Amino acid sequence: MTPKTILLVTMLLPVSTSATAQNDLTVSGTLSFQGKPFAGGLVVLAHWKDQKCARFATRNPSPRDTRRLEQCSEDLPWINTDAQGNYSYTHLAPGWYDIRFLWYVELPAGPVQNIHCLTGDWEVLAGAEKDKSGKYNAFAQGRPFELKPTESKQINFDYQSLVNRGPGCAPYPPSPAAKPGKAMIGIPGVEGVLELDPGVTPRQSQLRADGTAELQAVARADHLLVTAFLQKVAFAATAEGCRAERWPRSEHALRSRKAKLDEVRQTSREGMAKVEFMLVQFQGQDLRMRDVHAYLGARDLCAEVHLSKVAFVPEDQKLFDEVLATVRLLPDDTGQAQGQASKVNDYLRDASRLYLQHKYAAAAESYQKALDLEKQQHTLDPTMFRVMVDNLGMSYGLTGNLSKAKETFEYGIAQDPQYPLFYYNLACTYGEMGQMDESLEQLRLAYRYKANIIAGESFPDPLKDDSFRKFLSDQKFVDAVHAMQRP
Repeated sequence: MTPKTILLVTMLLPVSTSATAQNDLTVSGTLSFQGKPFAGGLVVLAHWKDQKCARFATRNPSPRDTRRLEQCSEDLPWINTDAQGNYSYTHLAPGWYDIRFLWYVELPAGPVQNIHCLTGDWEVLAGAEKDKSGKYNAFAQGRPFELKPTESKQINFDYQSLVNRGPGCAPYPPSPAAKPGKAMIGIPGVEGVLELDPGVTPRQSQLRADGTAELQAVARADHLLVTAFLQKVAFAATAEGCRAERWPRSEHALRSRKAKLDEVRQTSREGMAKVEFMLVQFQGQDLRMRDVHAYLGARDLCAEVHLSKVAFVPEDQKLFDEVLATVRLLPDDTGQAQGQASKVNDYLRDASRLYLQHKYAAAAESYQKALDLEKQQHTLDPTMFRVMVDNLGMSYGLTGNLSKAKETFEYGIAQDPQYPLFYYNLACTYGEMGQMDESLEQLRLAYRYKANIIAGESFPDPLKDDSFRKFLSDQKFVDAVHAMQRP
């Protein structure tokens, strides 16, 4: 089984500058969308301390690596692309850099999905939700590169397609709809939960690489940003002890990026230790952001709730107070209140991450857990159900477990008999098994329902698909496919 579409085309081209001065190098290029220049996109070039630091960014970082990364790079001033989509950083010194782009992309009609891709030298994310600035919903992060003394670089990025089902890309569930009420986060296998009411906003939770549980609720109508963390620690936790453990790292990360903090104040009251300040500037931009880091501790658990709001005015203080009044650390709670829909989404996010890392056996395990729960109670919209079944079957196929791939696609067809790619992927499975007649039967059904493909998807060409390589020398197969492809 092979990728069915290509997400993007990028170029990383050296430009010879043998006469270039030692500190007068450039990184320039064009940001485009489907070949058309994109004006007003955000471009951020980061400078790495050295090659050793840059290497940390090319692998899945450990918690120790993550802390090192915070000290290893520094963003240069942010710039925007001009009317022709062009950008240019000048007067650069030799060394290690990376670049990232942010832009806005119109989503295709139909149910909205998010996409996460690791392809070539880029990590790309795009989806329905905009970033904290409210301007961008697509992001591309390049790998670190070396800028040598004798050459500048031209880096062009062209975003080609939103939907991709190949091993390089995996759709992931959109954030749940905005809803009121309390939220809980917990660490799998650890007793205790953090409870709070972040307000009417979508909520998204994840387990970070260092074992910390995280909740994000950053789409409130009043623009208050709420994030929360729960971490298991190796000491008897108190609110003040947790602040002493977590705040210095946060402060260092801010100040290393030339953040200007004013009115910094630490307080402790009723089991909650706080750090409050005004973030006046960050990366050279004026923010006037109010920040509050609130800490709680009990047993071996440290909790942190981070609240922030740009363009803060005194009347906004009540928004902070209302959220903090709902925060409780419950060390004896098992966290069983988490709903099945949340569990399904958690499994899907974990599966998508593993799928992108080409860990298909582990991805299949998580996708299968999501499917098993979905069989008990339907919680996914039709698009995400299709994504789950497609990627589960592909994961089984890519690990050689063709019987499970066949079983998965047959289940998908039973639930959604007019979706063409279930038939197509079942045909691919038969192709890997060497069963040509069965492949052709499923391909005919795929072409019959071709019009029902999800908006943004492309229908594969069987004559260019490696799954059917065993049949390409058989004229019967080639003629049959040509007949299916005729209007």
